[in-house]
Amino acid sequence: MLIGIRPEKVRILVEGQEPQPQENVLGPGVVTDVSFTGVSTQYQVEVAGLGTFGVFAQNLLGGATVSHGARVRLAWTAAYTFALDGREDLDSGLADLDDEP
Repeated sequence: MLIGIRPEKVRILVEGQEPQPQENVLGPGVVTDVSFTGVSTQYQVEVAGLGTFGVFAQNLLGGATVSHGARVRLAWTAAYTFALDGREDLDSGLADLDDEP
C-alpha cells in the first residue's frame, strides 16, 4: 500500500517550530529547491531513505520563505492522507510527455 498527501496540505517546519498534536511528521529533510511561483512557493525536500517530497506554500503577507539547504521537517494533518493500493503504474503518462514538442 502507498499513501499520498497533496503538496499544498504539507507544512514545512523549520528549527524551533513544533507540529500540532494531530499532525504526522516526517523528517528531518533538506530543502533542495525553492521556486517562487507568484501566489505560492514550491519546495523540494529530500528526506534520507524516502526520496524527494514536493511542498506548495501559499505566499502570505509577511510570511517567511525557507532557504535552500535548510534542515526541516514536514507535517500534515492525518485527515489529508489518502491510500493507494500500490498497483498503480508510477510511470504512467510519462511516455506521452516525451512525444510532445
